Amino acid sequence: MERDSGTIDERHPHAEKQTGISLHLAVPRDQSAAEPGRRLDMSGEPEVVESVDAIPTALVRAELERVVNGQSFRQCLQQQRLLRFLVESALSHRAAPLKETTLAIDCLGRDAGRFDPRKDPIVRVTARRIRERLAHYYQDEGADAYLEFSIPVGSYAPRVAWREPREPRRANQRFVAVLPVRNATGDLGAEPFCQALGDAVIEALAGAPGCKVVARTSADRFKDHAADNRVIGATLGVGAVFRGTVTQEAGRMQISARLEAARDGALVWSGSYAEVPGAPFGMQAKLVNDLVQFLVTRLATTAPSPPLQDLAALEGATHSAEAKDCHDRARFALRQQSIEGYRKAIELFSRALRIDPAFAAAHSGLALAHLGVIAWTAASSETVGIAKQAALRALEIAPQMSEACSALASILFRFEYDWSAAEPMYRRAIQLAPGARYAHQSYAYALMFRRAFDFAEREFLLARELDPLDQSLRCHLALLTLYTGRYQAAEAEFLAITDVDPRNLLARTLLAFTYLCLQRPDEALVHYQWASEFAPELSIGWCGRAQALAMQQRHDESKALLDAMLKTFAGKYVSPYQVAMVHARLDDQAAALHWLERAAKEHDANLICAPVDPTFEKLRQTPQWGSWAQTSGAFH
Repeated sequence: MERDSGTIDERHPHAEKQTGISLHLAVPRDQSAAEPGRRLDMSGEPEVVESVDAIPTALVRAELERVVNGQSFRQCLQQQRLLRFLVESALSHRAAPLKETTLAIDCLGRDAGRFDPRKDPIVRVTARRIRERLAHYYQDEGADAYLEFSIPVGSYAPRVAWREPREPRRANQRFVAVLPVRNATGDLGAEPFCQALGDAVIEALAGAPGCKVVARTSADRFKDHAADNRVIGATLGVGAVFRGTVTQEAGRMQISARLEAARDGALVWSGSYAEVPGAPFGMQAKLVNDLVQFLVTRLATTAPSPPLQDLAALEGATHSAEAKDCHDRARFALRQQSIEGYRKAIELFSRALRIDPAFAAAHSGLALAHLGVIAWTAASSETVGIAKQAALRALEIAPQMSEACSALASILFRFEYDWSAAEPMYRRAIQLAPGARYAHQSYAYALMFRRAFDFAEREFLLARELDPLDQSLRCHLALLTLYTGRYQAAEAEFLAITDVDPRNLLARTLLAFTYLCLQRPDEALVHYQWASEFAPELSIGWCGRAQALAMQQRHDESKALLDAMLKTFAGKYVSPYQVAMVHARLDDQAAALHWLERAAKEHDANLICAPVDPTFEKLRQTPQWGSWAQTSGAFH
């Protein structure tokens, strides 16, 4: 096989042609590392060679991100930065050797005029800790990694070598990444259909026995279909990749689908399907059934499961092509996660339900769209009521719809404060779709505010495995760390997120909140000021700045800013809970309790934070809090 620095293994049908890493590539002595399927003697001393043997740059970067985001490195920002810097320097073919002074100044933030490597060993210490953590990583969570990074003692030039998996990966082929279905019809109007097909595959695999599927928010990163399967496997931690293509012939839709092994691109399963007149869900349901049955039976390591029910029925499908088209376009709008998208989704779901009032998936989608609007605007009782009725109607028609169970559970907990009714619904959602990220995340979120921290962490970690690239999920896991009083660990995690995504509003505001908890209001003020400028339409920046000013003992300025916030947002929704936070920082506990009472009356979704929010730690110790908590109905 002819190779150069831009070639990869020809067995990969979707391989990327890229420049490989060409500096200090480690391969086992007397063996070729060209093919990842070939067994390598990793116990031998690796030999450093100057010629590159086809490791795609994207795969190197994917494995690097997997390392720095793993448990071994998660809260070690300096070590993350140095490892990234060293690998990226190698990838960029940096001519000059990396010197200690350069690394200290350019990477680790030391002052150029003051740094003296004889007195400050930061680079050597950080490199040593990287070596220790890499060793731990590859013994534990990185045991099935595609590549192995190392930094030889006495050098800052990283090495990378192919690795063989610790055990056969056949069972892991039931952990699937469903790439966005490719629209090859030439008609942009077919996009909602393609998206709905991908969603149907994800939802079916999420509920299939023994199967796991990556959430679409992470899989969408590979929507161009050009990525090497190994890159997808390394990035998402999956063993198989689903690729689908929709074409059109003589006015009829056709679907071709493939399931490929992530490690070597081998074909695991394939199928072709043609549109059936008068059955809008026909070919979609047939494809999904065939794929799920294959994964559940052919790849099962235990006795075959009983036959699955008709998946179209489980999803609360419709027999109306027009209603399905409205539904698919509504789901397309829902994924925009914007106020405009949610309102458009409400319009389209409502239109679908006028055509077919028994379309359960449209009722469930309508509930989610209203919850999306509530997240951006006022949580009015009327809007919450509409969302609840939609979720209830969906479950009346299709009792096994996990999505509707999660939506109803969230309404019961976040707005009606009825945990006794919400918890069984959260559990039901997971039982129906154990591989659904949203089911685990929403339950974890609720458990966190119920102070069931260990159970919440377990559910968050399950959700993160199913959606490894979603930063909001990573933020919520860090928030759990904060609520358990591990403020330094939370700070490290939020810093790691903002280090690679400095415009992440959720991470920046939660980092600022962490600084308030650490009694560092000066640093909090900087981030809240940024939030006010970045998202002036939101009150969170104003609220945070007022809290920081109060903690700096600038009480008059804090009160003036709070008044300005209420005037600026007059006619718009301002969370009473946020106002209560400012009064708590001003040590006006009576006013804080007054605004919390108002939050309960207005069904402010933020109120569920109160039992764990460090802002109200002092107030929670008072008799007034105990009396209010018993009578308000918010925490029963």
